[in-house]
Amino acid sequence: MTITPTALTRAAGLAAVAAGAIFIGVNIGHPHLDATSVTTTEVIVRNSLKVLMAALALAGITGM
Repeated sequence: MTITPTALTRAAGLAAVAAGAIFIGVNIGHPHLDATSVTTTEVIVRNSLKVLMAALALAGITGM
């Protein structure tokens, strides 16, 4: 399989779309960040998704 510029552009676009979808999903119903909620599983999962979102956005923007 050869990697073409078109395939790279499509992959970058998909990464950017995925980052946007994660951004929307993470921000829906976001809890207030105080001392009691920072250690909950929900906040840990949201922060992990934010890291994934940042990596996908970086790949998407760089590729496009």
